[in-house]
Amino acid sequence: MWRRWAAALLVLPATALLLYSVGGAPPPKTPAVISTQAKPAPIPGLPGLGGPFTLIDQDGKTRTDQEFRGKLLLVTFGFTGCSSICPLQMKKVSEALAEIPPEVANRVVPLFISIDPVGDSPNELRRFLAAYHPSIIGLTGNAAQIENVVRAYHVHVGAQPNASSGPNAGDIDHSDLQYLMGPDGLFLTLILPNASASDIAARLSKYAART
Repeated sequence: MWRRWAAALLVLPATALLLYSVGGAPPPKTPAVISTQAKPAPIPGLPGLGGPFTLIDQDGKTRTDQEFRGKLLLVTFGFTGCSSICPLQMKKVSEALAEIPPEVANRVVPLFISIDPVGDSPNELRRFLAAYHPSIIGLTGNAAQIENVVRAYHVHVGAQPNASSGPNAGDIDHSDLQYLMGPDGLFLTLILPNASASDIAARLSKYAART
């Protein structure tokens, strides 16, 4: 886990500054992993993190960032064959959603965005997310769509060891930061890997009261 966290720091050297200041230059672009063709989608406001997306949810429905305007987005990146980090993150998100008041939970949309366009079909997402809070929306897409959203959020994704990330495949190395996006679609804050479910609940309540 520390190796993944160290990799994330290398990819996002300027991101932590956003926790303290909205000034400064945008962080450097993440090197392409899935392809070298896609470019980050710029967004207004706070620089460097987030952007538009068009993906498919666990029910096969097309979803875009625009439909979530007015909500807080809690964004997690991972894949269904992940052996440790992703299940732990989803467990903490589920517990946090159960802990916050209903009026806050109704304002939060938790997203689990797959980094594995080959292995994670909508059916695989549905199977994986069945164990967690029912409000979590799983999103996947083709290689170009996933590359776009990975780049927009500056997510570190390592080389994929196998063509598929099913139960018997190896892990894909990836950063385990989570992102809280505001009702306007702009970046609010990062949630670090060592945050507890109660920490996440407190952060959601705090920003729900502000926006």
